[in-house]
Parts: sequence; C-alpha cells; structure tokens
Amino acid sequence: MKPHRALPIACGCAVALLLAACGGSSSSAPQRAASQVFTYDTTSTVMDDGWDPATEYSNAIIAMTQMLDIQRSYTAAQNIIDGEDTRLKNAIDKLSKSA
Repeated sequence: MKPHRALPIACGCAVALLLAACGGSSSSAPQRAASQVFTYDTTSTVMDDGWDPATEYSNAIIAMTQMLDIQRSYTAAQNIIDGEDTRLKNAIDKLSKSA
C-alpha cells in the first residue's frame, strides 16, 4: 500500500472505532448507571470440608492483602510523581529568577 493512502485509511478506522465505542443504545429505555461495587473473585472452592471459619476468613484476608499491595504501589508511584513535580517547579523558579 502506498504511504499517502495509509494515513486516511488509518484515520477512518480510528474514527469508526471511536464512533462504535461512544455510540449509545437506540432503545428509549432508561439506562442504569454502572455499579460501583468492588467484587473479589477467587478460584478456590466455596465449601471443601464444611464451613470452617478459618478458611472463610482467609479469603477476606487475601483480598485485603492484595488491596494493600495495590495501595502501597500507588502511594510509591504517587511519591515519585510528587518529587518530580517539585523538582520541575524548583527548576522553573530558578530559571525564571536567573532570566
């Protein structure tokens, strides 16, 4: 395919995908809002040897541990971003004062 034809085709595909993704339903029924409920899913069996509280509570502990790991990762990344933001602000201040 010639290079000058690839750009309009790629743009057309991008627009078609955007319209398909943003297109709403044609029905006049009211739309419900998306659920904001956190759901934890596991592949472990629900009941192995009866309802043992030790194993039932361990699923909640696993979910909480994973959420804490994600929170720690987010906090670490946020601290890096904050440090970079402060560094850029200081550099801009020094450059503006020296000019």
